[in-house]
Amino acid sequence: MARYALVIGIGQNRSPLPSLSKTVGDAGAIAQALQEWGDFRVDCLTQPEQLTQTALTEAIKQFINQKAKTAEVALIYYTGHAVPVVDAFAEETEVFLAPVDCAVVQQKTVCTAQQNGISLKSLSALLAKAELKNLVMLLDCCHGGALVEPEALDRTFAGFKSKNYWLLTACRSFEVARAKKSEAHSLFSGAVLRGLAIDQADDRGEITANKLFGFVTEALRKERQEPQQLSVGGSVVVARHRAPAKAAEVDGSIEPYQGLNAFTPKTKQFFFGRDGEVVGLLRKLQESSFVPVIGPSGIGKSSIVRAGLVPRLLEQGWQILGPIKPGPDPIGELNRSFRDVFPERRLAWVYEQIEAGDLGAVVAELPGASRFLLVVDQFEEVFTVCINPEKRQRFITQLVGTNRVRPPGVDSPHPPGVDSQPDSRLAIVTTMRSDFINNWLATGQPTQVMQNQTVMVGPLQGLGLRDAIVKPAELLGYQFGEGLVELILADVESEPNSLPLLEFALSELWGKRDAERRLLTAAAYREMGRLQGALN
Repeated sequence: MARYALVIGIGQNRSPLPSLSKTVGDAGAIAQALQEWGDFRVDCLTQPEQLTQTALTEAIKQFINQKAKTAEVALIYYTGHAVPVVDAFAEETEVFLAPVDCAVVQQKTVCTAQQNGISLKSLSALLAKAELKNLVMLLDCCHGGALVEPEALDRTFAGFKSKNYWLLTACRSFEVARAKKSEAHSLFSGAVLRGLAIDQADDRGEITANKLFGFVTEALRKERQEPQQLSVGGSVVVARHRAPAKAAEVDGSIEPYQGLNAFTPKTKQFFFGRDGEVVGLLRKLQESSFVPVIGPSGIGKSSIVRAGLVPRLLEQGWQILGPIKPGPDPIGELNRSFRDVFPERRLAWVYEQIEAGDLGAVVAELPGASRFLLVVDQFEEVFTVCINPEKRQRFITQLVGTNRVRPPGVDSPHPPGVDSQPDSRLAIVTTMRSDFINNWLATGQPTQVMQNQTVMVGPLQGLGLRDAIVKPAELLGYQFGEGLVELILADVESEPNSLPLLEFALSELWGKRDAERRLLTAAAYREMGRLQGALN
């Protein structure tokens, strides 16, 4: 039987509720983990038009009454605000999840009224009446423990006599769920992601809900935040990992770290730490067929696209063009990208259409029924290498001209990249350094492209950074010696924009590995001069 998950991440809210910077990324990372580690079919809702009170209520009801009804396991994850509303007359407090259009009235620090919130009490009643077998809920929000208060417990237990139900909240009903600026994820979601990783699995590769609760509780023990658990019925398996390849079966000549080179589809198995960005790219490609990926030099934009996005699209039946770089003749590069798509006898026609500025005519004649992706890497070359303004403008205009944007309020019920296609069969993803945004804006292209369609890439942090360091070596059966990971993390923290340097240093460290013990050691790292010494 299928396993279904509904993942909800709300980052924007009406004042006085502050915006939340980590929720969308947390939702993307959880969705990715559930897909890859739990075999879940995931609906991930992170766009404002999906998160109004009306849209979100309908999505939850549809998920519970339709998908969860036929599922082996149904899972709901929510990250965002939860608002405790105090009724002064009844001297009671009721907690509401806060969609993007939720409005609250505050008197000092106390919320006295709300509009468009989703009542946890009503949600609990809906779950109690639902026809399902196994339900898991993860709530990363303040005051989520209200669902395990006595009144909610009575209602839930009454409805789950013949079902398995497991709830994990980030904190108690009177506590707030916290996040640290230095971490990529909130305290709770970060702990959940670590708790779902393969190193927590049993000998069958499984992670049960109870095992996950134990891990998360221990992870948050020192953080002044106490997760709450409600368990009814039998144990539920949340993650099912496939058995990892044995070290002896792996080619020892493989280089897990890429030095100063970008990761590619051929080295995708060693690419870790960017799940959130890849999920964000897949989501953007649902909404638009022109998506810029922008970030500082050396931040890993090309690797995210080529080793993260491209393999996922290939698995879903897409065909991949390129990658190309604009170079001095971007129109010529665009022509050459179609050489392997059309028969030789039609290439002259393809070139004529592109030279005439009609890329749309070429897209309309693409063979087969699958979608195509064109990757334009180092897009800033159109400003630095192409010295012909007319060629530059024609190239940019044609790329943006393929863009089809799904209208606001129209959303696909499918997970990212699955049977959910904007009108154009050609999608274009570009990678560009962030210091060229002004050059782009000066071309006169619509500002909405940058505002709504861009995936911004920041530095690797938290769990993602640790995974990028440790997991490539672990994949080949190697371990990091005592204190080595902490030493590397400290060096990265003190060296801004150090991702290329880090990858180069890890490549050098790999060359100094202890093959007999399958170990990378802190002594070898210090001997090579640590992060700066590798470059010297």
